[in-house]
Amino acid sequence: MGKFFELPSPENRDRVLQLARFGAAEETIAAELQIPLKRLRKQFRRELQQGEAEGKHRILENVYYSAAGSNNAATTFWIKSRCGWRDTGVPPVPPQIVKPVLKIVLHRDPAPKPKPHEPGIPQP
Repeated sequence: MGKFFELPSPENRDRVLQLARFGAAEETIAAELQIPLKRLRKQFRRELQQGEAEGKHRILENVYYSAAGSNNAATTFWIKSRCGWRDTGVPPVPPQIVKPVLKIVLHRDPAPKPKPHEPGIPQP
């Protein structure tokens, strides 16, 4: 005999769409519907993709309207995430600990150099 194939109900399709819109993980959605993850991905592919896209769209739309208003935090977020702006200030230089190092070098001549002979002075 072949495998038993059950078509997803409209209620389950709506629930998957709603959960995907809210950003729920696929494992969580599969657990709620009590079906294997593989079956969820196969039978509800469209709802998973559509729900994720709609959820992102709604959040971005809310951030956009907040940014267009007087919400400075939302404006900064929108500009950084959607317009590619970054904080490029010079990072503060941490204080460096300087350890003084004293190096003593003793230089010894192997033998004293003879002085040049001066005229009028007898040599020993």
